[in-house]
Amino acid sequence: MWKFIISITGLFVSLIIVSNLGAKNANTVVQKKPYIIKILRKMSKPCLVDKDAPSYAKLEIRYPYFVSSIGQYSANELNMIVQKAHIAYTAYDDSTAEGVEAFANQFFKDFDEFCSGNEFASADWELSKTINVSFLNKTVLSLNNTTDAYTGGAHGFSQTIWYSYDIQSHQHLSLDDILQPNAKKKFRKVAERYFRQFYELTADANLEKEGFEFANNRFELSDNFALLKKGIMVYYNSYDIAAYVVGPTELLIPYQDLAGIIRTKYLLRES
Repeated sequence: MWKFIISITGLFVSLIIVSNLGAKNANTVVQKKPYIIKILRKMSKPCLVDKDAPSYAKLEIRYPYFVSSIGQYSANELNMIVQKAHIAYTAYDDSTAEGVEAFANQFFKDFDEFCSGNEFASADWELSKTINVSFLNKTVLSLNNTTDAYTGGAHGFSQTIWYSYDIQSHQHLSLDDILQPNAKKKFRKVAERYFRQFYELTADANLEKEGFEFANNRFELSDNFALLKKGIMVYYNSYDIAAYVVGPTELLIPYQDLAGIIRTKYLLRES
């Protein structure tokens, strides 16, 4: 029998204490975040290819569930974005299962099919997906979607995808949306400087000889990015630009280096 557990954390709250000189009591204002965190944990029935050491598939998904609107997005629209854009599983037959329940069902279906009569199905499958609200102010909502999985083989799979949404214009943001006109070349130059610092490369080091796989041996921007409190995150997953052993590349470019490059409304500060 499958084991099925759902737990939901309480609504996060933050307290702001406002002092009033001469008053006997401070005024307390409670600000509620517009989402709660839901957690789905589930484990499959045993795969008995090796009856002495049965294997299992284990799944955990953490995701925000919005309980109020943000800007021009209703809570329902935000939850549809999370369920469809961020919780989507590609099955063995290349079909897509969207939403937390369909995602989980398809994952365990694939495990059952792999288990059936497969002499190599002796290892556990594990999949963990975490979707975080990475930044939220009056202009932007940024989400971070990280998946870690193991379904056999030499090593597991890990991927992080970043998303930013303009909550006033009701828009999923691309790089072209946040950059000033004709500023992509300048942005690439700044990002390359941080890339070389990240890997301790000199300004003239040959990227191909250093083990990186850019077209024409020329640094290129990733479209995997997000607007955060302190700067723009530009992210390359394992295999994007180098061998698996190199791991992911995480470039946080401070806003002070992006004046004249990023549109003014996206030179963010926490609010």
